[in-house]
Amino acid sequence: ELRLEDLRAVRIKLPDEKMEQQIDAIKLRLPAFDDVTHFSPGTFLYHTHWYRDSYFISEAFTNLGFLKEVREKVEKYPSRQQNSGAFVDHPGELDSHAIALCTMLNFCRKSGDVNLLRDLFDSIYRGLLWIDKQRVRSPRRAQLHEGLLPASFSAEHFGGCDHYFWDNLWSLHALNLGRRAARRLGRQREAGGVGRRQRAVDRGAGAKRNRSAARRGRAAAQDVERARELERRRKGGERHVAVHIDRIADGQPQRVGQGQP
Repeated sequence: ELRLEDLRAVRIKLPDEKMEQQIDAIKLRLPAFDDVTHFSPGTFLYHTHWYRDSYFISEAFTNLGFLKEVREKVEKYPSRQQNSGAFVDHPGELDSHAIALCTMLNFCRKSGDVNLLRDLFDSIYRGLLWIDKQRVRSPRRAQLHEGLLPASFSAEHFGGCDHYFWDNLWSLHALNLGRRAARRLGRQREAGGVGRRQRAVDRGAGAKRNRSAARRGRAAAQDVERARELERRRKGGERHVAVHIDRIADGQPQRVGQGQP
């Protein structure tokens, strides 16, 4: 039986006793997601590692003071990195890469573990360079997704394979954290390079937002015009029907044309 006094975790005292009990219940439940070598979203049959799930679980562990458990997982992340510098859960998904970087960087930032950050930084920096290499570039003519990551199905709940802000926003967060980490380690050259790449992705995202907004604006204007045209036709049709009924009811052919648009 696991008891609260056995947990090396943050103790929170609240005026609301029920709220405090809920937090204690969460702390008692968290170890069920710890599979020793990795965090898993499943607590019974499902024990697969996913960077996305591990990020949110590690955040809960870190925020509640389970630093040792998170460190044991995070320090093994470089061994999961591909030769290209990528962190991949499933081919075709791009969010897992930046999320893995954010997991390492956020833990080092929150725990204050500079030694771990120093050990991980070469792996992290390779991962940050990988983000820049994946960006869409078209030297001949600008594309809608210029400067952003390629299409993926990371946000599959929105639909099929497409260009999602989800991937790019995670990448921006990783680049921002990576730049700050480089400065903390005194690696100014890397910090400058990461900062330039962060601004490039940010410009790409901003341009995409503007282009998307312009397209939505044009589409909205077209929708309004179509709606007005349909309304004009509908009203015109009603008048034609009314005139036709008048002709039949009154038997007065001389009224032909009355009420027509």
